[in-house]
Amino acid sequence: MRKILFIIFGITLFLVNCTEDDLPINPYDAVNYDDNTIVVDTLSATSFVRLHKEVLAPSCNVLGCHDGTFEPDFRTVESSYNTMVYHSIVKNNLAEDFTYRVVPFDTAKSVLHERLTNCCFVNTDDRMPQDNIGNSLSQDDLNMVSNWIMDGAKDITGSTPTEPNNLPNVEFFFVMNATFDSTYSENRTEFYLPFLMPANQQVNFIFRVWDDKTNAEDMQINKMLLSEFQDDFSNSIDASSMYYDTNFDVWTIPFNTAVLQSGKTYYIRYEINDGENATNTIYPNNQTSFIFKSIWSFTVQ
Repeated sequence: MRKILFIIFGITLFLVNCTEDDLPINPYDAVNYDDNTIVVDTLSATSFVRLHKEVLAPSCNVLGCHDGTFEPDFRTVESSYNTMVYHSIVKNNLAEDFTYRVVPFDTAKSVLHERLTNCCFVNTDDRMPQDNIGNSLSQDDLNMVSNWIMDGAKDITGSTPTEPNNLPNVEFFFVMNATFDSTYSENRTEFYLPFLMPANQQVNFIFRVWDDKTNAEDMQINKMLLSEFQDDFSNSIDASSMYYDTNFDVWTIPFNTAVLQSGKTYYIRYEINDGENATNTIYPNNQTSFIFKSIWSFTVQ
């Protein structure tokens, strides 16, 4: 108890004797926020603030609906905008016609507009808002949504967003035998350990890739790298001889394990470029969890 009181006394003494000159300098003291005036558009017919106030908030931000329980989140202007414009959809129609909830200048590609105007997006009578299933918003409200989208789906500052350009990624991979009737990558004693690969055999590495703009078959760079070291691919085996299988939408790499040493463990990396980005995607990379690096590895029998 005495020791605790001594510590408290010491801290108090330090605070009492500490002057303003002793305190560290605040790096933001010199910032002049008056130089960055932001003009918020709230009055025009295509304003998002007006759209949120008159349509989205009263009609969609209701208990059990888009009240933060699930996206789009129509609780605030910010949450509404950020979960709609160029935001990838979760639920699509059977034809998979849509990519984003809102696409500026295009109501036909905006799933928000489709859900508000189509009685049967997936199921019968599933038009939004569903608190009154089958009955649409008023025509004035629908016009406000359409006008905002066709005017560029501008944010609260009146700026039109640009479409994101994400790096491509690898959705999954697996390894099969030469006749495609057996899978080696499922042969693991534990999920996070390397799988077993036969020596001196022709096998097929199969990769499913995805990109937000470029079709998988149009990727500019596709190659697999193999290394004995988890994070050093400077002297890796480069396997870039592959073909795109349009039947299954995958890249396939025929590979002969005769070039590998029995008893060795090899780590896999996949390098890809969509032709839109200057940077290649390499997965897994050095920052990826060691568990995934282990999953992306095999031991030659």
